[in-house]
Amino acid sequence: MPDSPRTPHIDEEQRQSLLRLHDDIALDLEVLGKVEEEVSQLMPSLGEKDPGAVVKRATASMLHDIYKIIESSFQRIGKLLNGGLPDGAEWHKDLLDQMARPLTDVRPSVVTEELRGRLNTYRRFRHVVVHGYGPYLKWGRVFPLVKDVKSLCADYRVQIEDFRNFLRELAGPR
Repeated sequence: MPDSPRTPHIDEEQRQSLLRLHDDIALDLEVLGKVEEEVSQLMPSLGEKDPGAVVKRATASMLHDIYKIIESSFQRIGKLLNGGLPDGAEWHKDLLDQMARPLTDVRPSVVTEELRGRLNTYRRFRHVVVHGYGPYLKWGRVFPLVKDVKSLCADYRVQIEDFRNFLRELAGPR
């Protein structure tokens, strides 16, 4: 029976790469869960009032980690299935945008446009943290992100698990 575009022929090397990506994303999800747990332990002590520089910067570091872990999975997907990573000054944004778009005959979208928009807020925040603007963080920008972490991670987990299922199907039986 000839291969259809939906079930392309996968050689053993490609199959192993797909399975490795499937498993690497699972490891990223495990780390994401650990950081999410740290945030949830911190949440009861947080409120609308600025908690001070140390707590604010620690919280910002956790938010940075949340996005970076998710972006790591996106990088793995981009390298294997998108033909490489975007380049240029906007590559972080371009990578996120790519993950919300399907690649015809290659892969479905990894996340919805709605989740891409939410993740973009964390990406922009990560930029502030990475580039040393920690002393200038405004709690009014940090706290809404902290409050959304549980929901964001839950939505991401559902969508990335759907994508992992796609990888598993594409790779075929172990």
